[in-house]
Amino acid sequence: MAAEPHVHYAGTLPIDVLLCLMIEQVTRLSHRAASVRALALGAAIIIGGLGFARSGFVIDDHRAARDYVATIMAEIGGAVAVRPPGTTVYLDNEVLPVSARGLMLTQATLPGRAALFALVAPSGVLDGRRVRFIERDPTVLLYQDRAPRLGAPLVPPWEATLSGPGRP
Repeated sequence: MAAEPHVHYAGTLPIDVLLCLMIEQVTRLSHRAASVRALALGAAIIIGGLGFARSGFVIDDHRAARDYVATIMAEIGGAVAVRPPGTTVYLDNEVLPVSARGLMLTQATLPGRAALFALVAPSGVLDGRRVRFIERDPTVLLYQDRAPRLGAPLVPPWEATLSGPGRP
């Protein structure tokens, strides 16, 4: 499932099932089940359609996420560029906005800028400098055990303090 490009829609399945069950219960309230069912379904479609149209939500518009990733990578690149080659650069990890991580993922399941960096630079090195992200939330640091590749750039604050920013 993880390889599927639209697996994030699976999170809405419980809501869809609940809506269908609600419509079914409305049809049981009347002796004229066929007409009530058609009316309930029509009302649900109209209300859902109006809600979607007014929300401004666009399905599969990944522009905001791409722009965010480009901005974050530019920020990381700028912070790394001012350090001497061969050093370790420590940056604060930040929570990803919903536009970049989706509705169903949390900081503990996609650990912020560190995860984005790990996806873009799997080696953990950018321009000859090791990049590590300081994470203060212990539950997010546990991510390293669950997904070593995405959690690899995460370090606790005391590791950055011992080595010092920009030192190898």
